[in-house]
Amino acid sequence: MPNFRRAGNDGVSVERRGKLILELIPRNNTGAGFAWSDKTIFSLSVEEVGLLLSQLPENSVELSHPTYNNSMDGEQSSVEQLSGDVVEKVFTVEPGEGSTLTFKIDYMSGGIGGQTPPGMEGIPVR
Repeated sequence: MPNFRRAGNDGVSVERRGKLILELIPRNNTGAGFAWSDKTIFSLSVEEVGLLLSQLPENSVELSHPTYNNSMDGEQSSVEQLSGDVVEKVFTVEPGEGSTLTFKIDYMSGGIGGQTPPGMEGIPVR
């Protein structure tokens, strides 16, 4: 959420900009229900939300972010890269027939997509 503060007598300014958090949850292997434990989170900045709104539904949009391991203890911590190679999380929105949209999430390393998400190495695929 953004933080606001007073600016003068009648004004308000943004002290910290917020982000829109998307959670993408895949279907279970059976096709019934969702695999909630396998969800992927992708956050959108204000500029990225504006880009999506200006381009959709006519054009597709692809956004990528490096993946990081951040402390979950509630404190701001330094951001650490998980491995030697930079792994990017790639979020794609493509227009479909009518006014439908298709949302995709992928992991890319060294320009090659379809990579295993960080922290999931060695976990068998269901």
